[in-house]
Amino acid sequence: MREQIHDFIQKSPTNEKRRQNLILELQKRNLHVEHELIADVHNVFVWGKSHLWLSAHYDTIDPLHSYIDNTTGVFLAMELKTQLPEINVMFFDKEEPPFLGKGASLTQVIDTHNIVFNLDVVGIGDAIIYDAQREIEELNRWGLVWMRTPPCDTQSLWRRGIEAITISNAEKSPRGGINCEKWRYCHSSYDTLDMISDSSIEKTKEVLLAVLKEKWLHKRK
Repeated sequence: MREQIHDFIQKSPTNEKRRQNLILELQKRNLHVEHELIADVHNVFVWGKSHLWLSAHYDTIDPLHSYIDNTTGVFLAMELKTQLPEINVMFFDKEEPPFLGKGASLTQVIDTHNIVFNLDVVGIGDAIIYDAQREIEELNRWGLVWMRTPPCDTQSLWRRGIEAITISNAEKSPRGGINCEKWRYCHSSYDTLDMISDSSIEKTKEVLLAVLKEKWLHKRK
């Protein structure tokens, strides 16, 4: 997936071009793409047949330095969608400052009957972090660690009464804690290809597949 992410970034020097190339990537996977245009927000989504959504913001501060924030999240969401067709997927616009989650705050497609797993800053370590309004025992049992993450689309969804969970990665500390040092490379020229790890992406994908299939996908049917 690293090569796909790198190629996508190199071909997408603006956020508008990122959106165009995102649509092309979805169409390559034979997914039917729809758009939600509200004011200056251009969300992109693919329907499924469940109450469950995956989301990832595709806009960025610096399109050429956007590997962990948030191109890995975009590609992981696409990969999970191809393996779990029932899931809906939303790619949010205008998450980054100065908009601060505008795409999530204005969306009319996702509502309070849905659960959203929001992928943001993934692919950088073997620890899988989740941020939810409360600790969730089902996720703890899968080895996910509950902790607060920086503001993102998830908080915008909370304010609308939607159950949303941020999924991020960090590195495990040799002493057993969590090292979030790499999070500070977001929004900087240090957000480069060498930041992301194939093993981190693969582990996060496999754990989320298991969680979504066995514990969440049919929870509210």
